[in-house]
Amino acid sequence: MGTWGTSIFSDDLAADIRNEFRIKIGFGKSPIEASKELIDEYKDTLNDSEESSIFWIALSAVQWLNEVLCFVSSSVVADSFVLRNHQLLKPTNR
Repeated sequence: MGTWGTSIFSDDLAADIRNEFRIKIGFGKSPIEASKELIDEYKDTLNDSEESSIFWIALSAVQWLNEVLCFVSSSVVADSFVLRNHQLLKPTNR
């Protein structure tokens, strides 16, 4: 993998994450689904201390740029839309 500049996406891995995320969204995946799939696809990268930082920064940046920021905690992914709209977190009355 190479780096050719100082911007977040001036790295091969970061550029790949950005492109793959956008492709998944373009094919109709939700931001959460796209993020989960990328996390699964890049499990080996996440075990590398240098590469994992690039992965998480790139994923966060592409989510933010597309206004679909998701929060990841271990294996839990939460959509920021749901977190901003607290009424969606309340159980429905049945």
